[in-house]
Amino acid sequence: MSASTRRAAIGAILAAPLASVPVVALTANIPSDLSDLEARFIALAPRLVPLLDEYDRLRLLWNEPYAAWEKARETGKRHWKPSDEKLPEYQTYLKVREPADEIDRICEQMYDPYHDLRLVSFEAIKLRHRFGMTFDWARDDLLDDLDAIWGREACA
Repeated sequence: MSASTRRAAIGAILAAPLASVPVVALTANIPSDLSDLEARFIALAPRLVPLLDEYDRLRLLWNEPYAAWEKARETGKRHWKPSDEKLPEYQTYLKVREPADEIDRICEQMYDPYHDLRLVSFEAIKLRHRFGMTFDWARDDLLDDLDAIWGREACA
């Protein structure tokens, strides 16, 4: 896949949800008593979820090149060396990762403003969970949300 084809595909993924979903539908499931930030986070779902799905699909494609690189690094070697990056298998692995890495950057830019926001609505927590299914590092944010809810409920 060429760079221009990847850019066109990612552009289509980003544009399609906004073009095909009426604005009313974007806000239909957003409770009116939420903070503005949490409401904006929920409104990302029509754009964010298709990107996460595409990232997950592309991620499967790099398993085989990664395994080939690991094998080329000398079986049984435990420590990475800078010379490992000069192997042709590593270059192939990087090339296969490029489309997913581009989507990764876009998703992280979309998610970053909400990283430290404590979410309280089920819709927002579901979206954060979906994000964490793709990017493990975000699962801690989800657990923090649930801990905060439990703390409020247990004390009430």
